[in-house]
Amino acid sequence: MPEFKKVLITISSDLLNEAEDLARSNNATLDEVVQTALHEHLKKAKQEELVRQMEKGYQEMGEINLNIAEEFLHMENEVMQMLESDDKNGTKPPKT
Repeated sequence: MPEFKKVLITISSDLLNEAEDLARSNNATLDEVVQTALHEHLKKAKQEELVRQMEKGYQEMGEINLNIAEEFLHMENEVMQMLESDDKNGTKPPKT
C-alpha cells in the first residue's frame, strides 16, 4: 500500500470551489479529486516528454540518413553514368 504524506498547498478560492464541487458531484473526497488531478497531470507530462524525445530521435535519425544518402550519391551517379555509357556503346554489363 502506498505511503501517504500530508501537504499544505495554497490555491485560489475559485479553484478550490471547483474542486469541492467536483468532489461532491462524484461522491469523492477533496483529497481524491486532488490526487486524481495531480496523477493525470503527471501522466500527461510524461507522455509529452516521451513525444519530445521521439521527435528528437526522429530528427537525429533523419540527419544521419541524409548523411548516408549523400555519401553514396556520388557512387550512384558513377554507376548511372557507366550504365548510360554502356547503353550508348551497345554493350551491356554482365548479368550476375
